[in-house]
Amino acid sequence: MNKLSTLTGDKEIKLVIAGNPAEMKQIDKYLHSSENILTSEEIQSVYKEKKLGDYDIFSVLGTSLVIEEIHHGDLVFGKKLNPEEKTQIKSEDVVIFHINHESERYKDLPNIPDFKLRKFRTFISLENDNEVIIAQIIPIMSELQQPHIKEIFIRKLDEAKKVLKNESLLLLSVNYLNKDIDFSFHCLSELYAKIEYVAKIKEDNENFIIQNITSIDENKEENLKKALQYLANRKINQYFCSTKESFRKEALLNIFTHAQKKIRGAFNQLSDITNDKELMHQLYTFLKKGGEVNFIVYNNTEWTLDRFIASYTLTEEEKARISIKQTPQGGQFARNDNGIRNGITFCIGDENMYVLRPNINASFVECNFNNREFYNMIGSIFDQQMQILPNIRL
Repeated sequence: MNKLSTLTGDKEIKLVIAGNPAEMKQIDKYLHSSENILTSEEIQSVYKEKKLGDYDIFSVLGTSLVIEEIHHGDLVFGKKLNPEEKTQIKSEDVVIFHINHESERYKDLPNIPDFKLRKFRTFISLENDNEVIIAQIIPIMSELQQPHIKEIFIRKLDEAKKVLKNESLLLLSVNYLNKDIDFSFHCLSELYAKIEYVAKIKEDNENFIIQNITSIDENKEENLKKALQYLANRKINQYFCSTKESFRKEALLNIFTHAQKKIRGAFNQLSDITNDKELMHQLYTFLKKGGEVNFIVYNNTEWTLDRFIASYTLTEEEKARISIKQTPQGGQFARNDNGIRNGITFCIGDENMYVLRPNINASFVECNFNNREFYNMIGSIFDQQMQILPNIRL
């Protein structure tokens, strides 16, 4: 093992905050120095191969980007952006912003670091009104389709218009793991660096050891899986959404994995579940643990549960804990949004986990693994329908 300082020389490790500075506790200015961080020969090779000596190094305080595989105490490597590069960053880039200590937002807060870590989403022109701005952003940020998220966004936008009233162009960024999404607006001049690599740090007595260095853009699909697993494992009350079909499957897998007592759901047709081997295997495992499964389907055009029963050895007692009902043709759970009635599909795990497609004809899906709000809204209605609808023969 060698010290990181042998690679970085006198380079300072800066402190960057991941989260709302107003909510953070007292900050130690420097969590690490390159003197007490050790590197293996393999890490030294990676450091040289990726030419990380050209990057600024930041030690991360806070966990708001933990679902991006960036944690408290990790090191992140970012290249300082020149004026032209600042205008070329893209949605989803993880970036570093300067904190303006003289700003109305921070001037009364004690012990604030110089930098904060955020996920960039887009540029916003203050010449447009709120609804035009929202219409511009929704295609790249589907969360704004939800009324409570939209309300948070508008409140933050109105605050930014007052504080940054002399700016014509703002940068929108987001943080997570604060129960909901937290928005920030920045001047272009505040943008400092784009993060390209993360070094995982392991504490060992008085030293810290770099375990690996990875590109922040590698394996984005794998990062999505890890994000959902992280939220579900810890039962974190965090709204999460996507328009990717793979997102819905991963959210369902985590409900099937982490539910303890009951899984209930309404689906367009049962093949939404039964055609996927991973989902079916996890459902089988849930039944083996003593869980109860209640499903309602809208269209019984492709009945495939018999394939499930034929593929797995289920006892009579386990079969008795599966109940499938069907709505009358065309019947479905629905909600009313400003006079527009949309059919929905959903799945509930126990009383606090849910995955919801709020419009059966759209790809947008949302989930939360520790929020009873949706359960309280739909649970009693679902149970009532389970009592009155006819069984489908297993």
